[in-house]
Parts: sequence; structure tokens; C-alpha cells
Amino acid sequence: MVATIPKPIKINVLNKWLRENTCNKIAKDNGIDAGTVTSIHQEARIYNIPDVDLMRDIALMLKKKVLL
Repeated sequence: MVATIPKPIKINVLNKWLRENTCNKIAKDNGIDAGTVTSIHQEARIYNIPDVDLMRDIALMLKKKVLL
């Protein structure tokens, strides 16, 4: 049986992922497996937020631009 991940954890995982955190760090911070982080990301990309990868790329570009 697959455990259902609570929505607040999913939101936290996606927020941290958009901020360039690694899957391992996100997993450790949320007390879940790195595979679960990947699953949450995949689920968001397929069902909820089709442009989540584009959003992360833009966030990274803006972060680099601000740091220059």
C-alpha cells in the first residue's frame, strides 16, 4: 500500500525544489525518501503544474542575475 503524502509536505517539497535545493536535502528536511521527492515533482509536472521545470529554470536564471 502506498502512503499518501500530505498536501503541505508536497507544497514544501515543490517550493524547495524551485529554489534549487537537491532532492537529498529536500528529503532530509521533510523526513521523506529522495524517491518521494522525485515522485512529487513528477506528479506536479504531469497533473498539476506542467511548466514546473520552466519555472525552476527561470528562478535559477533570476537568482544568478541577482548575484552578479
